[in-house]
This record gives sequence, C-alpha cells and structure tokens, in this order.
Amino acid sequence: MTCFKALCYFIGAVQLVLGALYLFAPQFFIAWQGLSEIGRDISYPLAMLDLG
Repeated sequence: MTCFKALCYFIGAVQLVLGALYLFAPQFFIAWQGLSEIGRDISYPLAMLDLG
C-alpha cells in the first residue's frame, strides 16, 4: 500500500467518524468543538447536509 493510499483511507475514516457524530449527536458534536449551542429544531437540517 502506498503512502498516498493509506492517507486516503485515513482521511476517509476520519470523515466517516465525524459525519456519524454530526448525524447522530449534533448537539454534543457542536458543543465538543467549542461552538455556541444551536437550537434543537436545526439538528435535522444539519444532518441532511451531512448526507448530501
């Protein structure tokens, strides 16, 4: 496996983990990043952006 291929797999895995956090626990994920809390009604549209 080349170094570039390994890097691509690593980036893909990180994106999957971050996407899953954003999809299943958006309030926690945003607070974990130190951002201001969002309204509960915006969680669904944010998850839809993640799936697009």
